[in-house]
Amino acid sequence: MDNCNKIAILSLDSCFNAIKSEVLVMNLRIKRRRFGQIVIASATTTVIASLAGKSMAQQTQQIYGISLPSINPATNRTTGSVSLSSNVENAVPAIVLKSLDLSTGKESSNQLPASPVENVTTLLQSATKAIFTDLGEQVKGLTAKSDGTLISATVTSSPQGDVNQLTFANSKSSVLNRSLKASGFQKNSIIESLLFTKDNTLLTIVSLYSGTPPFDFGVIDTQTGILTPGAQLGLPEISPRDRLSNLAQSPDGKIYATGLGGEGSVVLVQLDLVNKTTLTGRGKIIKLFPLSFNGKGLGNDVFSLAFSPSGQLFALADPQYQGTNSLYTVDLQSGNLTFVRQFAVAKITFIPS
Repeated sequence: MDNCNKIAILSLDSCFNAIKSEVLVMNLRIKRRRFGQIVIASATTTVIASLAGKSMAQQTQQIYGISLPSINPATNRTTGSVSLSSNVENAVPAIVLKSLDLSTGKESSNQLPASPVENVTTLLQSATKAIFTDLGEQVKGLTAKSDGTLISATVTSSPQGDVNQLTFANSKSSVLNRSLKASGFQKNSIIESLLFTKDNTLLTIVSLYSGTPPFDFGVIDTQTGILTPGAQLGLPEISPRDRLSNLAQSPDGKIYATGLGGEGSVVLVQLDLVNKTTLTGRGKIIKLFPLSFNGKGLGNDVFSLAFSPSGQLFALADPQYQGTNSLYTVDLQSGNLTFVRQFAVAKITFIPS
């Protein structure tokens, strides 16, 4: 082969290689462009899915409330062979369960009838009241288990003394599963708040004398209704002058409550059940900040606190004295309450996730 033919062949090879390189570069650019489009599309899909998930969580976010029916207490208590006149402690009053969808505003209500307790033979420590005018019933607590069970506490003031009782209801079907009378209390001690904690403990705050200080913590056995005092469990000691109520647990496990002391302000507090004090060997109560509405401290305590599964703290209150309870969100950085809507119940709770 002569030199001219060699040069021609080399030129063709160079040209072919150049074209091949250009094609590879173009393919690489297309692939990179396509990869970028895939990444952007994937990120967009992820964001949309995340927003949809959050929207769905908000759409299905139910808050539950409880109240007593607006009927005569004697009628409220009569159930079959168990009547008000015969034995108050063995008949749990009728209650009204309400459910509210926070995103749609749809509200449903169902009344659960009065029912006899299952532990009829359990004896209570009660003190007969020398001066008594009328039967008094109050809803004192509402909490929930992750399986959807709602646990409520009612207290009845009767001539035979103050009686604490628990009801267990299905939040999905609004069916009353069982009722218990709570025992192990000092004479005329009453439940002030209930919280079924993440470690499956029914924590309570108890007034040692008919709603007045001193207050104390305790744990109630959900099978028997028997109270174990807080001192035996190393739970925090409440100052003799202070009122504590409205237990609530955030999704991260922190337990909160409201406190009302001699200074008159309503304070959000946090319970430290892990780090015990060296003096008493009991947990600690940490005061955080006063609760306020429209820049002013609350004149009266809220009626209930509850955390949503997303971690938002809600309060049930009536800071403007309108006569109807309403829902408020609570800012955990400042303690400020923001109005959400009216919700005519006595206590609130969410089903924990």
